[in-house]
Amino acid sequence: MTTSTLIDSTAAEAVAPAPSRSLAGATRKELAAALLEIGAPEREIRMRSAQLWHWIYHQGVSSFDDMLNISKVFSRKARRAFYFDAAADRL
Repeated sequence: MTTSTLIDSTAAEAVAPAPSRSLAGATRKELAAALLEIGAPEREIRMRSAQLWHWIYHQGVSSFDDMLNISKVFSRKARRAFYFDAAADRL
């Protein structure tokens, strides 16, 4: 007796897109605009942009995993949309 397993090809091809925007060098206004673009709730924009500003410019963090006061849900969403490579922005 033989069994076969069907694999959904769309699921295998579904790969998360690469982050498209760097946050390196962003101003507070640019951080807020970037958060709006990824669908962050308007009531959270001020708080989230302040959190990102603090971690990026005060703590020197370049990974959402190191941002301890950012929710896991927001961190996952931001990680999919943003990166921190300042060198790539200068090219």
